[in-house]
This record gives sequence, structure tokens and C-alpha cells, in this order.
Amino acid sequence: MRRRLWFSILGPPTAWTLAELVGVASVRAICTTGNGPAALATWQWLLLLGIPVAAAIIAAAGLLVGVGSFCRTSGGMRFLHAEGVDRVQFMAMAGIIISSFLLLNIIYFGVMPVIVDPCLRTT
Repeated sequence: MRRRLWFSILGPPTAWTLAELVGVASVRAICTTGNGPAALATWQWLLLLGIPVAAAIIAAAGLLVGVGSFCRTSGGMRFLHAEGVDRVQFMAMAGIIISSFLLLNIIYFGVMPVIVDPCLRTT
């Protein structure tokens, strides 16, 4: 149970950090060639979109682990009324909150290269 709770808390931030770092590095490498996103190769699009998908899967898994742990330890208590006095219940609640926010963030920033030109600069 401990490893699952720690995965629920630490897995999504790690996935988010790696997705952002790989995204920034790949966009920088793509945009310095001068061709822009119109000339992206298939593998570059797969990298640009595949990393956030993998990170979203990890964050969703962390969310599911947190929800499952909370349901097992809460005794039927609703999430918004839980006190989190037990360590396991507190860690499950923290995992739910962290995972849900980072999942939304990963989805938001994973979709952005499709909507907005990643090489666009304002002066």
C-alpha cells in the first residue's frame, strides 16, 4: 500500500516534469532548424505528442491509485468531508489532488502544440 501511495504522490509530478523538459527541448530543437512546425517529420510529431500522452497515462494511473486507496481507507466517507487524520488517508487525498491537477496540466500543455504554433515568438 505504501508504494502505491507514494506513486500516487510522486509519479504525476515526475511525469509532468519529464514531459515539460522533453517538450521544451524538442520544440527548441525543432524551431532552431528554421523550418517551423510545418516541416515537422512524423517522428517529431510523435515525440511532441507521444510524451504528453505517456505522462497523462502515468498521472491518470496515479489518480486512480489515490482514489482506490481513499475508497479503501475512508469507510464510505465523501472526499470533500474527509479529515485526513490517518496517514494513509491523508496520502491518498494528497495523491488525488496532485494527480488531478497535474493530469489537467499535462493535457493542456500536450494539446498546445497542435493548436498554437510552437515556434511562434512575440517581439
